[in-house]
Amino acid sequence: MSCFLGIDAGTSGVKAVVMDASGALLGKGYGECDLITPRPSWVEQDPQAWWEACDAAVRQAVAKSGRGGEVAGIGFSGQMQGLTLMDKEMKPIGNCMIWLDQRASAEAEELNRRIDPAEALEITANHCLPSYWAAKLLWLRKNRPEVVPAFHVPFYPVTPVIAIILSIFMVTRMDGKAILIGTAWIIIGFIVYCLFHKTGLKRFCVIKKEEG
Repeated sequence: MSCFLGIDAGTSGVKAVVMDASGALLGKGYGECDLITPRPSWVEQDPQAWWEACDAAVRQAVAKSGRGGEVAGIGFSGQMQGLTLMDKEMKPIGNCMIWLDQRASAEAEELNRRIDPAEALEITANHCLPSYWAAKLLWLRKNRPEVVPAFHVPFYPVTPVIAIILSIFMVTRMDGKAILIGTAWIIIGFIVYCLFHKTGLKRFCVIKKEEG
């Protein structure tokens, strides 16, 4: 009988569970992730630590379940608003500025001054916060301009884990079973609006609005 693997990449660690089709818990595991705080209000994590924690958590959950060969699908969830810079080879550039990082407070205030509040709410239903990508990318352009030409796309913290797990699962499970990936790709309009129209950062992940 098929079972399912769930992975949650949280702030303090990665949790994994194996469940059967009825929702009964068969096994669980946990891998811890350290927070890196080089300065007050700066909070980072090493992307490699996510994978190591994920590896440990999944191994524990699968071992306890005894059903690793029957996993038919994987579901993901994870912390949001972290900024992981990836180069053209899809390798991380330095540490991730996670959602707790507040170093871009001045940049968030700057963006909120640039954009009419009514316009921002109409387009995005949000005001800019220091944890959002727009503020963080503006901070990077001002304070670490050397990294801007090197990065290709930004990722949320859970995304590199998804990419690795999916590639392994697809290579090792070529038996026709369905692969179910449940992940939230939530990039709110404020980020896109600020990046492309207010910050002057290079365009990536451009979503064109169709006419009609």
